[in-house]
Amino acid sequence: MLSTVEKYDLVNKRWEYVQSMPAPRADFGLAVHGSTALHPQPALFVSLQIYAVGGKTFINSKGRHYDAWTPTCEVESYDIVKDCWKEVYHSRDLFWAVGVPMLKCRCAVALVPLDGYVYGKYNS
Repeated sequence: MLSTVEKYDLVNKRWEYVQSMPAPRADFGLAVHGSTALHPQPALFVSLQIYAVGGKTFINSKGRHYDAWTPTCEVESYDIVKDCWKEVYHSRDLFWAVGVPMLKCRCAVALVPLDGYVYGKYNS
């Protein structure tokens, strides 16, 4: 589980760190070139934004050691031009946060951008 984000510099042929995600998680990944998502995990590229959706986080039920995974409802949006995670207004609950949480927590969710929306599906 991690919150760090790296990008690959095609010119210098090396990886470099960019702004970390606000919350660490596991079970997602992404490779982007232009406007095409190249990895079928729960993150995708839409209009110069990278959306990381769902995944798993550790829960701590026995003292200081993390001992179990739990699916997360988090949605995070990264602006690749400004190198920052973008806040989104939650109109239902009247607050600003990194993203609008999913109705049900999921990991290994499939996503597709279409007509300004991000659609997700999970086969349970």
